[in-house]
Amino acid sequence: MCGLAGSIGKKQFSQKKKIEILSLMTKRGPDHQNTKSFKITKTKNLNIFFSRLKVIDLSNSANQPFIYDDTVLAFNGEIYNYLEIKKILVTKGYKFKTKSDTEVLTKAIHFWGEKVFEKLEGMWAIFYHNFKTNKTILSRDRFGEKPLFYFDDRINFFFGSEINYIRKMSQKKFDINYTKIKDFLYYGYKCLFKNNDTFFKKIKSVNRGEYIIFKSGKFKRRKKYY
Repeated sequence: MCGLAGSIGKKQFSQKKKIEILSLMTKRGPDHQNTKSFKITKTKNLNIFFSRLKVIDLSNSANQPFIYDDTVLAFNGEIYNYLEIKKILVTKGYKFKTKSDTEVLTKAIHFWGEKVFEKLEGMWAIFYHNFKTNKTILSRDRFGEKPLFYFDDRINFFFGSEINYIRKMSQKKFDINYTKIKDFLYYGYKCLFKNNDTFFKKIKSVNRGEYIIFKSGKFKRRKKYY
């Protein structure tokens, strides 16, 4: 498994803080760690943190965050049918420098946009940002095998594979969601999927089989694709 985290907003991180965030993510991906920061508007920054576990393409050329054209991708998971999708993209004029499903996924979203999720087979938690349109996509696989959480305080939007990453980046203390805990103890794990609440108030989960669209870090819409 890999780990991803990041923020969109006014937040900027010192080098010390970046190291602290990446250190939290080591257990999810010990093979390579990286962080990138971008200026997306005059007042807003995009920060991405990634910790990689190498599985398909072991080369450094497949490291993330993965930049292609005017887009950047960070994703945890595996796309099972990436070779079939790659063949289609080649016929559309796309060229590939790696053997990774990461590059295929990046270019598949570039070509199909939001419709890509209906074509993918696999397990994933995806962050994708288009610098031209300033549009962000978050998505989880059909059965929610890969976790993805987010928190929006109206100044900064935070996302991550684990809630601890969001707590570290935002430097906020979140109240316990006792209602969620009671439901879990009473109804079991199935209650986890009834809504996008988590065990911490204000921290939400991207639902399984869903993608969410943000514009300049502000929520636009969400859609179930499965």
